[in-house]
Amino acid sequence: MSCTRLFSSAEGSEDPRKRNSAAFSHSLDPDLTVRVTPERSWRNTVAAVHWLRTLGPVDVHILGWVAAVLRIPFSIIAPVIVVVCAIGAYTINSSMFDVGLMLFFGVLGYAFKKLGYPIAPLVLASILGDKAEDAFRQSMLFSDGHLTIFWSNPLVGSLTTAALLLALWPLLSRTCGALFEGLIRKSP
Repeated sequence: MSCTRLFSSAEGSEDPRKRNSAAFSHSLDPDLTVRVTPERSWRNTVAAVHWLRTLGPVDVHILGWVAAVLRIPFSIIAPVIVVVCAIGAYTINSSMFDVGLMLFFGVLGYAFKKLGYPIAPLVLASILGDKAEDAFRQSMLFSDGHLTIFWSNPLVGSLTTAALLLALWPLLSRTCGALFEGLIRKSP
C-alpha cells in the first residue's frame, strides 16, 4: 500500500496553523507519514496469534488467583492499595507533592461517595475533558468560528442534536413536568 498522509490539510487554506491544526494540537509533525505494508500487517497478525497461543492458557489459571483477592478482608486490602498508589504517585516525578495530590483526591473521592455524588461522571469528565476541548478548538479553527460545522451533514447533525438533548434532558424533563402539572391542575 502506498504512503498515506496522516493529517490532511484544510481545503484551500494558506494558513499553516489552520492547515495543520490537528498536528499542532497534538504536538506532532504535520508531515508525518504512515507506511502500511503487507509485511507489517502479517508481522502484527503473527504476534497476536502467538500471544494468544502462549499466554491464553496462562490467563485461565491466573483467574483463580485474581478471584482469591476478593476474599481478602477490606481492612487488609485497603492499606495495601493505598501504599501501591503512593508508590506509583511518587515514582512518576520522585515528588512528595504528587503523593499529597493522590491523598487529597482520594479523600475527595471518599467524601463524594459518602455524600452521594456519582463518581463516574467526574472521572469521565476529567479524562475526556481535555480531548473534547482540543477537538472543539480544532473544529472552530476549521470552520472559522462558526458553530454550523456541528450540523454540516446529517450524521454529524443528528449526533450533535442527540448529545445536546441528552445534556439538557434533566432541565427539559423538569420544565415539561412542571408545565404539564400546571395544565392538569387548571383543567376542570
